[in-house]
Amino acid sequence: MEKINYGPIILAKLERMTSILFDKEYFGFISSAENYVQGITDFINTIPSIAPRKTKNKKYGRYYARYVVKKQTYTILYHL
Repeated sequence: MEKINYGPIILAKLERMTSILFDKEYFGFISSAENYVQGITDFINTIPSIAPRKTKNKKYGRYYARYVVKKQTYTILYHL
């Protein structure tokens, strides 16, 4: 499996996301927001092992992956 390398900008944005989720009261505890962002990071690390799905509109990238939390689905677009 390939390793995902996170640049400093991405790491800062993920950390900022934790603060935003907590400050805007999406989560009542900072640890819950941290767990949520950690789940996203864990999912991103599995992307190389997932069969790629092509996007229909190249404006949004070549491929996409679906991140599912409970019954909600989130789509993450990425370029190769």
